[in-house]
Amino acid sequence: MKLLFGFALIVTAIAFAQPNDCATLEQCRKAIDANPHSSLAHFRLGEILFMKEEWNRASLEFLEAQRGDLEPKWIEVWAHIYAGRTYDLTNQRERAINEYKLVLRMNDVLRDAKEEASEYIKSPYRRP
Repeated sequence: MKLLFGFALIVTAIAFAQPNDCATLEQCRKAIDANPHSSLAHFRLGEILFMKEEWNRASLEFLEAQRGDLEPKWIEVWAHIYAGRTYDLTNQRERAINEYKLVLRMNDVLRDAKEEASEYIKSPYRRP
């Protein structure tokens, strides 16, 4: 599991890095004020809250990312995975499994995302 979590951070931080001004809570809120439908801004805010262990607020931002413009395309799959993680961390296993299963049903997603979702279906996400 530690390898999967580490890989997800690398994927999010490097492979899918997108230019934006959303590195802090304040910057993300400004970006969302400017464009409430920005999936990227909601996702980045969710990541910040996730790292701060604010699971409930993070899960809401990942859900908002799923309802936004879904740009860039990778946002949708990783928002489901991160939402599932927050549910696992707050003992909402059924909700977590539902998020991971949505990833498995998606077409054209990264293979690693499906593998990660499959692992989390077998065993709940736990922080390293």
